[in-house]
Amino acid sequence: MRDFQTSDSSTEDFPPDSTENFTPEFQAILESIQNNTANKIDIGDQVLRDNEVIALAESLKNNTSLKKLNFWSTKIVNSGVHLITELKNRRVIRTKIVNSGVHLITELKNRRVIGTRIVNSGVHLITEVLKNNKTLEILNFNNNSFGPNEASALANLLRVNTSLKELILSENNIGDDGAQALAEALKVNETLTKLFFGENKIGPAGAQALAEALKVNETLTELDLSENKIRDDGAEALAEALKVNKTLTELDLSENKIRDDGAEALAEALKVNETLTELDLSENKIRDDGAEALAEALSENLTLLELRMPSSINVDLRTEIENYVVRNNFPPKFQAILESIQNNTAPDIHLSPEDLGDYVIEHLAKALSKNTSLKVLYFWGTPIGDKGAELMSEMLKNNKTLEILSFFNNNIGVAGAQALAEALRVNITLKELILSENNIGDDGAQTLAEALKVNEILKKFFFGENKIGDDGAQALAEVLSKNKTLTKLYLHTNNIGPDGAQALAEALKVNETLTELDLSENKIRDDGAQALAEALKVNETLTKLYLHTNNIGPDGTQALAEALKVNETLTELDLTENKIRDYGAEALAEALSENLTLLELRMPSSINVDLKTEIENYVVRNNFPPKFHAILESIQNNTATEINLPAENLGDYGIELLAKALSKNKSLKVLYFWGTPIGDKGAELISEMLKNNKTLEILSFYDNDIGVAGAQALAEALRVNTTLKELILSENNIGDDGAQALAEALKVNETLTKLFFGENKIEDDGAQALAEALKINKTITKLDLNRNNIGPYGAQALAEALKINKTITKLDLNRNNIGDDGAQALAEALKINKTLTKLFFGENKIEDYGAQALAEALKINKTITKLDLNRNNIGPYGAQALAEALKINKTLTKLFFGENKIGDDGAQALTEALKINKTITKLDLNRNNIGPYGAQALAEALKINKTLTKLNLNRNNIGDDGAIALAEALTKNDTLTKLDLSSNNFGSVAATDLAGALSENYTVLELLMPPSINEHLETQIGDYLARNKKIDEIATQISNYYTQDSATSPFPSIDDELIKKPQICLKILEKSLSKIIDFKKANDQEVNEEQIKKEFIEHLKSSRVGMRLLLSCKDKKNSFELNLRDYLWSMGVTKSKDFIIENDKNKKKEIAKNEDDTREKETKENEIAKKIVTGQDIFPTIQKNLPDHLFNFQVKASAEAPSTNPTSPTAQGGGGNSPLR
Repeated sequence: MRDFQTSDSSTEDFPPDSTENFTPEFQAILESIQNNTANKIDIGDQVLRDNEVIALAESLKNNTSLKKLNFWSTKIVNSGVHLITELKNRRVIRTKIVNSGVHLITELKNRRVIGTRIVNSGVHLITEVLKNNKTLEILNFNNNSFGPNEASALANLLRVNTSLKELILSENNIGDDGAQALAEALKVNETLTKLFFGENKIGPAGAQALAEALKVNETLTELDLSENKIRDDGAEALAEALKVNKTLTELDLSENKIRDDGAEALAEALKVNETLTELDLSENKIRDDGAEALAEALSENLTLLELRMPSSINVDLRTEIENYVVRNNFPPKFQAILESIQNNTAPDIHLSPEDLGDYVIEHLAKALSKNTSLKVLYFWGTPIGDKGAELMSEMLKNNKTLEILSFFNNNIGVAGAQALAEALRVNITLKELILSENNIGDDGAQTLAEALKVNEILKKFFFGENKIGDDGAQALAEVLSKNKTLTKLYLHTNNIGPDGAQALAEALKVNETLTELDLSENKIRDDGAQALAEALKVNETLTKLYLHTNNIGPDGTQALAEALKVNETLTELDLTENKIRDYGAEALAEALSENLTLLELRMPSSINVDLKTEIENYVVRNNFPPKFHAILESIQNNTATEINLPAENLGDYGIELLAKALSKNKSLKVLYFWGTPIGDKGAELISEMLKNNKTLEILSFYDNDIGVAGAQALAEALRVNTTLKELILSENNIGDDGAQALAEALKVNETLTKLFFGENKIEDDGAQALAEALKINKTITKLDLNRNNIGPYGAQALAEALKINKTITKLDLNRNNIGDDGAQALAEALKINKTLTKLFFGENKIEDYGAQALAEALKINKTITKLDLNRNNIGPYGAQALAEALKINKTLTKLFFGENKIGDDGAQALTEALKINKTITKLDLNRNNIGPYGAQALAEALKINKTLTKLNLNRNNIGDDGAIALAEALTKNDTLTKLDLSSNNFGSVAATDLAGALSENYTVLELLMPPSINEHLETQIGDYLARNKKIDEIATQISNYYTQDSATSPFPSIDDELIKKPQICLKILEKSLSKIIDFKKANDQEVNEEQIKKEFIEHLKSSRVGMRLLLSCKDKKNSFELNLRDYLWSMGVTKSKDFIIENDKNKKKEIAKNEDDTREKETKENEIAKKIVTGQDIFPTIQKNLPDHLFNFQVKASAEAPSTNPTSPTAQGGGGNSPLR
């Protein structure tokens, strides 16, 4: 190769030679570079001529795709260096560069130069240039004849360079001097992580220098000193460094003439080092002493993952070392498993399909031998082999907890089976053993069979795919004839023939425990099937038998069919992939007509379709749930009046049976199919029944997959049926065509009153057809069309019908698309219609115009009590219009207005309406962008309104001001029972005010708050609400006592603690009276509130608890104020107002002369009242002075109240007929 001098000229200075001599391969390379289609180019083992180099350089100038350019052993002559200076983002591999090779390096940014021979003093130039380089990370001077001088130059570079991470100097001659120079640089360098010094004639001195550097260096992770001569002295120095170094993870000391002393020093280092993961000591002269030291170190070291040793060491020592390394390489999951076993915390372990090795299995077995918690252990696809099975078997002999053990696909053979058999003879806990997909064979099966003869614990044995033939099956058959515990035996995918099957069949005749037998994928043929059939005639425990893929023909099938006629325990039989043919299937069908217990029969796909259907029908019949059998029986016996069918697929055959039974039934009034996928066929069958049925009043096909055909069949039935009053068809697919068919039927039907068509894909055409029917029909009172796709035209048609119809009271159009036009049309109808009471328009894209039209209708309409406008797009103007209507309307009680956009303006408008309106009891304004001003306005309304009981402001933005205003309103309002403020944005100050308000409010029973309030306030609010609920509960009991027959029931009991609280007693009495009045109004009775109150008080006086309630309120200014004399009078104690005083003999004369006579009397009366209120018994004191003529009262009193304690259950009652009833 020709040398050339350094030149600054570019490739343009060299006129290109002709391209005619380019090879086709090289020409293709040039084109791919010029066309920007290549990202990697390899040019190797050749000499590039000047014209080729220039052409390549010219091509590379404008290339934007090439990422890798590899020159493998390529000689570039003359101007080749100029090519390199053009490279950006390239790799140059094994390229020989002479003289001014420095030009290559000056252009490199983050590049690798591998195997490049740089001669003369080029390295000094390179290092000088690289001192300022900020991008180069990998520098490779492999095999470049570098000596100490070049190493010193590189050391100088490492002192200042801040980017280099990897330096490769392998196969040079830097020697100890070079190593020492570089070692000094390593003490200050902070970026280098990998250093390769292999084959560099480094001795102990160089190694010692590097060791000193490692003590302070904190970045180097990989050091290669292979094929040097560091000997024991060097190894010992490095060992000392390893004791303190915290970063080195890989150290290669192979082929370094290290002996036992060096190995022992390294071993000592490994005892304390926790970072080294890889150590190569191969091709050294370490003997057994050194190996023993390393083995001992590894018994403690848990971080070294790879240790390569000389091949000459003792085999046992090598195995010991390898085992420790294997242990250290356990995956984290396995480490966690081992720890859980050792700590007795794992009840269930699944080992993944990895080759754990004998040592790991041994480690696992040792841990398990001491474990007292593990119950389930799975080896899934883990090739533990016979050795692993033997280790586990030893553990099993002593283990007292393991119940399930799986060796699925574990390469276990006869030896492993024999070991397991020995364990099964003594183990007393294992209940399930899985040995499927191994190589146990007949010999292993026979050995295990012998063990099962004495084992009394194992219940499930999985033995599939184990190359077991007739001999193994016969051995297992002997087990079945004696074993009393085995319930499941799986022998699928073996080589069992007729003889093995016959042996198993004989065992089944006497066995009384086996419930499942899997013989699928064997070769039992007809003879084996016939033998098993004979066994089934007498066996009374087997429930599942799998015989698929067994070459069974018609003869074997017929034998099994005969067995099914008498067998009453088998529930599952698999005969797929056999050759039973049609006459075998006919035999099975005949058998199933009698058999009522087989629940699953899998058949070959080749049999006749009609036969398959017949068999499937019988199986479907057998699978009817017990509840369905009971249902059928109750229908047939005319004992059922209401039936709810489960959400299960009964099949056409099941529906057919049901329809037949119903056609003759004379008792059933209600029939529900809830989520039962009967489809059109089922609807048609039931429709035929409906034509003749004379009793059914309610029929539900909710979510039954009924389409147009089913709807048409039902329509035909409705034309003639004369009893059905309610039909539920929600969540089906009847569409417009189905709706039109049913609409025609409604024109002639005269009994149906309720029709549910929700979620049925009905659009305008269907709605128009139903509207025409409503103009004629005179019985329908409720029509549900929610969740369809009815638009304005459908709504307009329904509106026209409502102007004429005089029976419908409820119309549900929620979640359609009627919009403003539809709402306006229906509003016009409401001005005329006089029967509709409930109208649902939720989620219908109604805006302000639609709301304004509805508002105008409400000013006129006098029947609508419930209106749902939730989830529309109604804004402030729509809300204002509705508010104006509420000022006039006197019938609407419930208005659902949630998830609109009314804001504060809309809320304020509704507030003004609430100040006047006296009928609205429930108002839903959730998610309406209502802020503090809207909430404050509503609060003002609550101070005045006396009818609203439920207000929903959930998911608004009322803030602290709004919540505080509502709190103030609650101190004055005494009708609201539920207030929802959840998902609002107020804090603890407002929450505290609300809690304070509840301390005074006795009517709110439910207050929903944001989740952010603190626990203390939440508890406080909860306590007040519990108090209010208790008051309401007692008031309800008292009102029920007075409005119902109380002759045989005592007056409701009340806790003493409540009676001692005057305000609570007052609220109980007020609420009781209010509920009594409401009851009378609800039952259209004449209401005179003053008269009712008077009678209520008189009635209270007749009960001790009632009297205590009245007296507790005595000091309150309220309508229930009562004088003690009234109480005494009501009890018949005295007719004299001075009775108590007259009976106090010690003070009679003194009191008669006292000017403060009246005050003293009142004091004594109050004292007695207090005793009554607190539950103390004053009757013994009074009764001592009773006149004789009042004796009859004493008898009466004792009869009414046998106990002298007025708070006892027997003393609290009153009786007789209530004047309030």
